[in-house]
Amino acid sequence: AHAAAATARHLAVLALRLLEAALPIYLSDVEAVAAGDSFLLFFSGLIGPFPFTRIHLPPFVVPRLRAPLSGLLSPQPLVGQRFRPGAGAPVAHPGLVAEWTATLDVAGSPPGVDGALQLRDGSCPTFAVTLKDDCPLHVRCEVSGKLNAEELRIDLRSFSITGDGVKRGLKGSAEAKLSVAKEVLPSSLPGGLPEALYRAQCQGSLSTPLAVEVSMLLDSGSELPDPLQLTFGEEHPLMLGSANIVLQVDRAALHGRLRFRADLPMLRKRDLLQLPEMDLHFDAAVSLEEESSFVDDGFSTAWFQDVAATATGR
Repeated sequence: AHAAAATARHLAVLALRLLEAALPIYLSDVEAVAAGDSFLLFFSGLIGPFPFTRIHLPPFVVPRLRAPLSGLLSPQPLVGQRFRPGAGAPVAHPGLVAEWTATLDVAGSPPGVDGALQLRDGSCPTFAVTLKDDCPLHVRCEVSGKLNAEELRIDLRSFSITGDGVKRGLKGSAEAKLSVAKEVLPSSLPGGLPEALYRAQCQGSLSTPLAVEVSMLLDSGSELPDPLQLTFGEEHPLMLGSANIVLQVDRAALHGRLRFRADLPMLRKRDLLQLPEMDLHFDAAVSLEEESSFVDDGFSTAWFQDVAATATGR
C-alpha cells in the first residue's frame, strides 16, 4: 500500500509538471489584505501567455484565514471552516515547488525577552533582553530558493535590519543548503530529497540522514540599530541578599562570516554541542546602569558608578 501511494504521488507530481510545461504558471505578486475578520490573498501573474491581476481564489481552493493574530494562532484559524477533531493537518508534497523568489519589507516593534530559572540549589536567576529605545525596526530582505532531487538551496541575497529613522543597522547576506547525506543510496530513495521531506512531514520525524549547511556574511559597517539592554538578577529564597546587573550595549559593530554545518537527525548529545565556525570582527561599547546595578549580601550593598568599557577584537 505504501509503494502504491508513493507511485501515485510521483505520477501526480509528473502530471502537474507536464501541465506546467504546457501552460506554465508564474506568480509575480501575492497581496494580503485584512477585510474584517478575514485575511484575503490576491494573486497576480501569468498562465502561459495570459496575464491575470489580483485574482482571489474561492475558499474551497485557498481557505480564508482569520485576520486577528489571536484567531490566527487559535486551534481554529480558518474562517467559515473547522478542522475535524482528530483530523491530521493536510500535507503538501514538497516536489510541487521547484523554485521561488520573494521580497520582504516589514516594520514592527520587537518584543522583549524575559526568562527565569529554578536551579537545584534553590536559587532563582532571571534575565531580560530588550532594546533600550523601544523603537520600531525595519526589516528588508530578498530571498530565493530552489528544490531538486539532490538539495534544497535558499539564498538570502541581501538583508538589512535598521532602526526607525536611522541609517545604522545590520546588513549582509546568507545562504542555507539541505541535502541528502552521501551515504544514502539513490536506489533507496527514488524521489530524492522531496520524498524524504514528505516522509518526515507524514511521520512526524526524520528517518533519512540529511546534511545542513548555513552561512551568513555581515557587511563591513554593520552594527546594532539600537542600544541593547541586558538584565541579570539572582536571589535565593533561604539566603539574605540579592544581585541585579543591568548591562547596556551602547554600540556593537560586527562584520565577517559565520558558518555552521550539521548532520540530521541529531541522535547523540554531542551532536547538539556543535559550534559554528566564526570569523567575526567586533567593536563594542558597554556600560552598567547606575540606578539598577547592585550586589547585596544581606549586610551591605555595593553599587556601580561610572563603569564602562570598550572592546575590539576578532
